[in-house]
Amino acid sequence: MKRRFLILFMAMLSLVCCKPELDFVDGSLRAGRAEAMMSSGNVSLNFPSESGSASVDLKASGAWTASFVNDRAKDWCSLSTSEGQRGTATITVSVKDNTDYDDRSASISFVCGDLRRTINVTQKQKDAILVTGNRFDLGPNGGSITVEVKANVAFEATVSEGAKSWITQKGTKALSTKVLTFEVAANDGMQKREGEITISSTAGTEVVKVYQEGSQPTIVLSQNQYEIAAEGGQIRVDVQSNVDVALEIPSDCDWVWETSTKAMSTSTFYLTVDENESFVERSCRIKFRAAAWGIAEEVTVRQKAGEPQVIIGTGVYEFEAEGGDLSIDVQSNFGITAVVPDTCAWIRAVKTKALTTKTFHFEIEPNDSEDERQGVILFTNESLGITEQVIVRQRERNGVFVTERDFDIPAEGGTFEVKIRYNAEYSLYVEPGWVHELETKAMMTDVHRFAVDTNDSLYPREGFVYVFHAGGTDTVFVRQPNLPHFIKIVSPESRELSCEGGTLEVLFEHDPNGFRDVQVYFDNLNSAMVGDNYVFAVVARSFKRMDSRHTLATCPYTRNGLRRERKAFMVYSNYDRSTCDTAWFTQPPVTILTSDTEVTLPQAAGTFSFRVAGTDPGQYRLETPAWWLEQTGVSTKNGELEYRWKATENTYRAMREEDIKIYRTDGGWPDVFHVRQEGSGLSVSVTYTGSRVTAPAVHGRYWNESVIYWGDGSSRNYVENASHTYSSSGTHTVTVTTQRMQYIDWAEVSSFQNGMKIDFSKMH
Repeated sequence: MKRRFLILFMAMLSLVCCKPELDFVDGSLRAGRAEAMMSSGNVSLNFPSESGSASVDLKASGAWTASFVNDRAKDWCSLSTSEGQRGTATITVSVKDNTDYDDRSASISFVCGDLRRTINVTQKQKDAILVTGNRFDLGPNGGSITVEVKANVAFEATVSEGAKSWITQKGTKALSTKVLTFEVAANDGMQKREGEITISSTAGTEVVKVYQEGSQPTIVLSQNQYEIAAEGGQIRVDVQSNVDVALEIPSDCDWVWETSTKAMSTSTFYLTVDENESFVERSCRIKFRAAAWGIAEEVTVRQKAGEPQVIIGTGVYEFEAEGGDLSIDVQSNFGITAVVPDTCAWIRAVKTKALTTKTFHFEIEPNDSEDERQGVILFTNESLGITEQVIVRQRERNGVFVTERDFDIPAEGGTFEVKIRYNAEYSLYVEPGWVHELETKAMMTDVHRFAVDTNDSLYPREGFVYVFHAGGTDTVFVRQPNLPHFIKIVSPESRELSCEGGTLEVLFEHDPNGFRDVQVYFDNLNSAMVGDNYVFAVVARSFKRMDSRHTLATCPYTRNGLRRERKAFMVYSNYDRSTCDTAWFTQPPVTILTSDTEVTLPQAAGTFSFRVAGTDPGQYRLETPAWWLEQTGVSTKNGELEYRWKATENTYRAMREEDIKIYRTDGGWPDVFHVRQEGSGLSVSVTYTGSRVTAPAVHGRYWNESVIYWGDGSSRNYVENASHTYSSSGTHTVTVTTQRMQYIDWAEVSSFQNGMKIDFSKMH
């Protein structure tokens, strides 16, 4: 067995000095008047507002100092001593009376070396109540006022009796509320008024004065502008005023007047606006005046202009081909003229009417053409720029008319309707046979319904409906695309093949007449030979058409002799290869080993066994280059083959290991059984001087199965950075040993000191 010796790093470990200690002694806290707690090496003291003190014992392994985190706390908090030496000292914290209205706190830090402990001190406030402002002055419109209360006790706010009608606290009373909001109502009177808000508590009473000015003479209107339609209407004007107000309507606004039947309120006025019969917009400015006070407010009323109106009895008039007389009744609020465009010469006005004429007469000439025709009659007033029209339609002479001639039907088929307007006989003929009339109609029927079959062919198609009549033939076109091409696997649902080989049957679903072929492929992973990777025997595949939409593909596949899973895939396509898809298949390897695949033996000579599938030893061939392993026999057990082996004693320090390869005689890659045997042991020793040492860091296979011997009779399983403290300082040798390593890659320590020695004589 080859031995490897590698030393990457040699170092010296320094003495580790004694670790500093700084802690408050458990159970030594004497709270006095304070509420006290000690946890996580720190102390918390909570004093009432009155003066007091508390003490605790501090234990340190060396010199220590104490200081306030913030010097401002020294005015009210003091410490019995601010420094000390190794040992135990009593620390007393004292506080003065707190005459402020807020809590206060301080932190005292104790430091020894790189260790720190803290005493946190808090003191409650003195009970009191204050308000930020004692007076508020408001205008006549009132509003909200905010009273900020500084209090550390419960309090209540009340409004004086005489002011409760106009000072209201917003929201519910909350004794702990710090900001109070009050709503002051508007002062409609002319006199100034005042009220009080009392804030009371067990700590005292505060009074807030509220003063509000009287109102000025005012007139406030609900709206200053009104837009009225030409038809007229009624206006309501709400007036808010603390003085007497009178309505003034200008004499040139005789179309606006006060509705006397509703003039019963001193604060609401009702005005009536007459209809505007002109075509011009008009406006009026109305005043609400308080003459005694010299103030007034104005309302502007604007009314839209009247709109020209034309009402014509019927918008569309229908006539047969023979023509006839037409009378049209017209109502309008302006003069109007009837005009027939030059393009409608077949409509003739019988006589011209004056501007006040309400009925217009026309004559419709006969229609001798084969086409229906349409004309218009215009009723205009050029000065107003207004034109209205009526439509006159006249049928063609005897004939047949097809309203729609093109239909697009989906591939799945469907129905469509052919509408025919006619005044003559006609007949129908349908071509080809995949368009069917749903029912037979009489000669004079004007709606024909047809059904279209599904197009499962390969191509789009076009059909025709011919309409024969005396005037010729009309053709209706029916266009239909083919169903989209598709192809997919229906079965099998599982895509895993047998490791022993066999025949795969794949059922495909596809569009009718649309199946073309299936291509099968093999994978070529890990640079394996092509023959090893063939899954499907490509040339042996066959196809069987089950029906117009299903094909069965049969593909033989080979046994998997590889020691890994292998894959194959099928590419299948429809007739014109416009649609393709891929299906992957996996094949697991043939099973050989049925037991564990490895064993670890002790150093002494020993035996082991493993099992493989099958009962015929002739199926397998075993190989191993290890001189220290020997096969001792093979037997059949529970339907499997059990191979027995022995290993000689390992006289070396290092662990040794080897593979036994099991081949199938019919070909394929082998399974591997791995044998590992422990050695007499490797070790690395490090000599330290000090009272606390750290084990050397060892690296190699199975390093975590090593043991640490501290040199004072104690030991433990190896972990990285393990350390050990001795009862006294001195020279100590630490040894790490292992039986399962083949070699130790390196020994490493993280710190260096004089007096440290490393022995690598046994490190192999």
